[in-house]
Amino acid sequence: MIWFRRILTIPLIVIFVILFIAVLLITQVNGTVGNPKFYNYQMRRADIYNFAYDEVLPAALYDVETDDSSDIPIGLAAIDDEIIAAVREILPPEWLQAQVESAANEIIPYLLGDTEHFTYILVLKDRVEAAADVVKDDILHGTAFDSIYDDGISYLADELSSELPEMTKEELEDELRSLLPQDWVVWQLESAIDSVVPYMTGDSSHFTMTIDLEPDYIGDLVLELLGVGEALTFTDADLVNCLASAGQQILEDSSSGSVGEVPSGKAASVTG
Repeated sequence: MIWFRRILTIPLIVIFVILFIAVLLITQVNGTVGNPKFYNYQMRRADIYNFAYDEVLPAALYDVETDDSSDIPIGLAAIDDEIIAAVREILPPEWLQAQVESAANEIIPYLLGDTEHFTYILVLKDRVEAAADVVKDDILHGTAFDSIYDDGISYLADELSSELPEMTKEELEDELRSLLPQDWVVWQLESAIDSVVPYMTGDSSHFTMTIDLEPDYIGDLVLELLGVGEALTFTDADLVNCLASAGQQILEDSSSGSVGEVPSGKAASVTG
């Protein structure tokens, strides 16, 4: 899932794009300027942290939206303002600034040869918790989810059209809306987030996420098409398998030079 891996890399992409700009500065200024505080000051002076949200992130979303190879099933153009606002709230400029300056204090002396090694730790626990709140409050209960839900229904209708050739896409969409009402989908997603977050932050060693598929909530047609029973269960073991599969794809992409490594867990560490 290309879009999922791209989402996971957002914090490191933003931080290291800014650090890359700092490295470019190193190559352009006098070699005696080796104090990381100089580069941190230049970053603040250039307002690079707001620039990341005002210019870099919108451009990245546009690239994903116009990328024919992207497998994301929803249209980003209609909700790009909500996505940018959510990312800004999850990773506010002041947090981004603190991470970049911390990384610069470790990495720049190493690049200049003043130290033999460096260690940079990116703590993600509080950002995961913030992301859960933002997604539930601003996305699931905001206007953005109306668009996401509509795109999801359209995507499912396209996927099911081969199974039900006697129905038009419009008929399939109407049927799906009645069988998978938006309020029910929001409820399931909120429950899934509440189940997964403690595991992602390290507060729990496992999780079990159960989606109720009883006919009282959704129709027999969907149960039959999904080929499942009265409930669909997803656990931490399933997540590990998914991440292992994604990791394998990342390694394959890395070997072709398309993407770097993606960290997981409550903190990511980079060592030189």
